[in-house]
Amino acid sequence: MFSVKKIAELSSNNSSVVECIPSKYVYQNNNSNEDSIIFGDVEAQNTTIPTIDFSQLISSNTADRSKAIQQLGTACTEWDFFMLINHGVPETLREEVLMASHRFYDLPDEDRKQYEGRDIFPPIKCGTSFNVNMEKTFLWRDYLKCYVHPHFHAPYKPHGFRYTLAIISNI
Repeated sequence: MFSVKKIAELSSNNSSVVECIPSKYVYQNNNSNEDSIIFGDVEAQNTTIPTIDFSQLISSNTADRSKAIQQLGTACTEWDFFMLINHGVPETLREEVLMASHRFYDLPDEDRKQYEGRDIFPPIKCGTSFNVNMEKTFLWRDYLKCYVHPHFHAPYKPHGFRYTLAIISNI
């Protein structure tokens, strides 16, 4: 089984690889507006992603906290995701986590394979998963899961990955 990253790399060199992807993994957007994207049950056409203010979620003001919790519930129910602001994570650290994650997926297959497996509860796990969305199209994604609480777990490779994850897990 190829990872999403591997197929993307192969497809850039050989267009026939993309043509052989099973149809159940291909999402057909039949909407005439190409800027329209569907998230859960919501069509995002000139719509803003729900924004949750973390400072209100932890506010001592119960009215602010209650309102933020309601907004969070609505975002999760209607959108399946949201943007979190005022969380205290510096933009530079967020970028470093993304770069470190890219470096993890650039490792040779044998370095990543030690974290693959059938067990669903290991503290570090990577792989490719398949989920079904509302239109019965499979969503194919590569993932890396690291438990950092209550005990810290992170791969030792690539160099610096553990350090970056440790910084963000202590914020």
